[in-house]
Amino acid sequence: MSSRLTTLIAIVSAALLWSTSGVVAKILLTTVNPIPLAFTRFLLASLVILPFFLYQKKRNRISFKQILTEVVPIALFGVGNIAFFYFGIAKTTANAASIIYTTQPLLSVIFSRYLIKEQITSKKLQGILIGFLGVLIIVLLPLLEKGEPFAGDLWGNILIIIATLCWTFYTIGSRYLISYKKYSPLSITTVSLITSTCIFFILTLIFPQPQYMSTFTKPLNLVLILHLAILVTVAAYLLFQWAIKHSSATTASLNNYLQPVFGFVLNSTFLGEQMTLGFFIGSVLVLTGVFLTSGMAVLKELKNVRSLLVKK
Repeated sequence: MSSRLTTLIAIVSAALLWSTSGVVAKILLTTVNPIPLAFTRFLLASLVILPFFLYQKKRNRISFKQILTEVVPIALFGVGNIAFFYFGIAKTTANAASIIYTTQPLLSVIFSRYLIKEQITSKKLQGILIGFLGVLIIVLLPLLEKGEPFAGDLWGNILIIIATLCWTFYTIGSRYLISYKKYSPLSITTVSLITSTCIFFILTLIFPQPQYMSTFTKPLNLVLILHLAILVTVAAYLLFQWAIKHSSATTASLNNYLQPVFGFVLNSTFLGEQMTLGFFIGSVLVLTGVFLTSGMAVLKELKNVRSLLVKK
């Protein structure tokens, strides 16, 4: 099996795992409060990934001061992402959350222009404008399609936008730490997971939840939280980072197109969410905008993979 095909399989697997987060979160949030859910998820994920980090830390000799002053501030955006995502998806639909998150590459292009001086071409600018028009339609669907059971919730959509902004700043900050400070992606992710665990633990103490442990001992809840912690948070990350290391950012960006597609199928199957006309129009505009921003390079990479398969 060629390395290109192997990395493509890794990216598809990561996208599939990440696309399950909306379904799993919606199911868990019917019986679990967002704060203890986030704490339990990141505690388990931290325990899984910590041995890999400690092994790498011995080789790279990262100081505690460096972690505290350089990585933790970036990790706080990751905390904000999860907090706003959970509170938002508890109100709105998983489909709305999935398509709003798809705009993250558009936001990255905008903020990268000002933070790390990346240029915006006219084609990318067109993509940004079209994509944001689609997001506006998705966000305002609760007002445009009043009475529709799957139109979502205005405030929930706004919280998802804030979560996406937090994730964008986390992504740009991580890119800066990797490119200029020479941190490994594993180090950044591990510190982010531990930071999230600590903050959500404090919030759990401040806002105690009744029957906290009994909720997670239910078989279904236990399976879903383990899925979130191990497969969605750790395994998907390792697959994605391996793919980036062995291919290119262009190939990895295919994830932006796969996640919403997988998400729509899963949300429809397990949550019964249906796509309204307004949601379809908004989704097409968002995906068109993302494609104009980075899609041509992805298509070229896919053609290379296809040519390898044909030769075989």
